[in-house]
Amino acid sequence: MKKLHLAAAAFLLLALVVGQKADAQAPQTVSAGSLLFVNTRALRNFGKSYSSAVDAEWQALKDGGWQVRFVSDSIRYRALYSGKGNWLFTIGSYNENRLPRDVRSIVKTTYYDYAITYIDEVSAPGQPTTYLVQIQDEKAIKILQVADGEMETLRELVKLAAR
Repeated sequence: MKKLHLAAAAFLLLALVVGQKADAQAPQTVSAGSLLFVNTRALRNFGKSYSSAVDAEWQALKDGGWQVRFVSDSIRYRALYSGKGNWLFTIGSYNENRLPRDVRSIVKTTYYDYAITYIDEVSAPGQPTTYLVQIQDEKAIKILQVADGEMETLRELVKLAAR
């Protein structure tokens, strides 16, 4: 069941990564003076979990939840909270130089000729950290999911030959 939830989260993230439209959660930015309207539990959890966060920007979602975008340790993050203020998941986005060595090794062992171009690190309560790794070579772009020491290909896009 955990893998099913993780796969669903990965699919949702993949849709965001490849630029598909996500209008269902169209956010509304909340100014710093309006933080009184953000759920107290979400604010408390955020402050405790991300004490080094800077440039936090809260957004109300149509379903009543909250999204906060911020930077910590030079990594861009996006955390989502339910309408009740429960933490749902966090996505950190960065390049290869921030990828943990063990995850990089798993990818490069199989795809040694591919360049790692982008990583989304997904953390969720009760789930292992999942890495969505975008790689490419001259022929293809692939989105890989790495979690618990296992890797699988989620999507492969073949590049068109240049004329």
